Amino acid sequence: MPINGKFTTFDLERGYKAIAYIDRYYSEKISAENLAGEDEINMNVKLLQKVVRHLTGLSIHRYLSKVRIEHALAELSDYSIPIKAIAFKHGFRSVTQFGRQFKKQNGVSAQDYRSRIIDDEPGFIGLAPSVSQGSNNFEFS
Repeated sequence: MPINGKFTTFDLERGYKAIAYIDRYYSEKISAENLAGEDEINMNVKLLQKVVRHLTGLSIHRYLSKVRIEHALAELSDYSIPIKAIAFKHGFRSVTQFGRQFKKQNGVSAQDYRSRIIDDEPGFIGLAPSVSQGSNNFEFS
């Protein structure tokens, strides 16, 4: 029986496992279909998409992009690492895709962000990552 009028406890539990999976394996190729088919999740794709949106406020794809960008932010302050390498390390398939998602999420390009951090531009408040390894209480075992 649904506990909130929409989802059962079991549905929500599997949704939390899906979020934990994304948080852990964000740099790998993840699709809603693959995620739903994971043994620990094993859920209808459409239902999983609804549960993840309910829990995060974002679609699976948006949540994955958000996690990837937030992990990439920490490395942008190291000018010795090319943006292309950062993008690929964090699961983006192209620099263009990374750049588009970065700007959409942060309002500035990755290069502008990096320049402002390096130059310590007055009045610029850096965007601190809010997702880090083990930052939530979701466990995926």
